[in-house]
Amino acid sequence: ELTLRVGEFLFGKEKVFRFDMSEYMHEDASSILLGRGGDDAGKLGTALESHSEGILLFDEIEKAHHKIFDLFLQMMGSARISLADHRSYNLSKFFIVCTSNIGSDVLADMKSPSEVRMERAVFSRLFDHFRTELIGRFDEKIIFMPLSTNSLRTIAKLNIEKVLSDYETHHGYQLEIDPLAIEFLVRHGCNPRFGARPMKQTIIKQIANAVRGVLKQGN
Repeated sequence: ELTLRVGEFLFGKEKVFRFDMSEYMHEDASSILLGRGGDDAGKLGTALESHSEGILLFDEIEKAHHKIFDLFLQMMGSARISLADHRSYNLSKFFIVCTSNIGSDVLADMKSPSEVRMERAVFSRLFDHFRTELIGRFDEKIIFMPLSTNSLRTIAKLNIEKVLSDYETHHGYQLEIDPLAIEFLVRHGCNPRFGARPMKQTIIKQIANAVRGVLKQGN
């Protein structure tokens, strides 16, 4: 989410290219990214053919096959990438961002740890999974700490505002949320292992159930 907002600020929404690395779990998956030659430029080539700058976002990088990691050594070492069709692209005006959930299970099991201890635990798992050579190519390695209750409440309110706005725009309903309901949604929309990720769907489901209940009573 942070990468999307930064990309939108720097380049605009159309120049953030997200690659779901769970699609690259198999050894031959590089052909999906780099193409198979001929008219097939692959997903990366499709993005680079029409843009010379932006953000390449590789989401959940740890899910990719380890051979895919060799591509990142080339991309970040020489700021170039050669595709299966033998075309080469300059990446010097691109940011390369990788996200990972590595270490999140460790953090979820810790009881009131310090930030230093959490960082050490995550970096330990990071170096166990990736080659030191690859990790060293990244200029910044940012660890996101577990969200505070205030942060979760803010995220919940933003999602609630969006849902209520949609109800008013598409259905003509003007709805208000009781503060106690917000606390309920915060509790049920947060998972210790997944953070605020389930929040949006929880809010959509609970508000929809409440609206259906009111409409049913009205009928």
